[in-house]
Amino acid sequence: LVRQAFGERNVQTAKHYGNLGRLYQTLRRFEEAAKYHKKAIEIKELIVGKEDYEVALSVGHLASLYNYDMEKYCEAEELYLRSIAIGRRLYGSCYSGLEYDYRGLVHLYDKTGQFQKRDLYTGLLHTWQKERDKREITSGLYPPGFFPPCELASHTTSVDLHTFLTSKLPMLCRKSSGESPLLLTHTAVRNQIT
Repeated sequence: LVRQAFGERNVQTAKHYGNLGRLYQTLRRFEEAAKYHKKAIEIKELIVGKEDYEVALSVGHLASLYNYDMEKYCEAEELYLRSIAIGRRLYGSCYSGLEYDYRGLVHLYDKTGQFQKRDLYTGLLHTWQKERDKREITSGLYPPGFFPPCELASHTTSVDLHTFLTSKLPMLCRKSSGESPLLLTHTAVRNQIT
């Protein structure tokens, strides 16, 4: 229907191909998923150019498929690096999409035994998170006295979840005036564990 409404060479059609790619990935039909991700990239490159945000998204999806599901690490690495380059060029070092690409490279380098590169991208991810948290604090997204996720990470090392939640978290979330702990979202806690 989308092809009939918009034609084959349309960003909306390309987005639907990308959605099909993610659907087939979920169904563990990886070759079909790769075909649709590549089709989305091809159409987007023709319409908006090779350095557009839309292209970076589709490139990142294909990289994820190759990395996590197909173990095509060389291809995944190339795609992640391309997606990172586009995102940084368009939006700078604080671009939210960088998180997924950095995490993907950390996983890839860990799986392939490239530990220096893994550590490099782990550091880039941590720096990205700190920059994001600073931006969110200055924009008023966190209440006063609240430790953002990266700040919590700098206070914790490798403690188990139970210890973190029962002893460290209440101390870290307390306001300096000694008031009761502020709530920390499930997502923020999960991000500290992963």
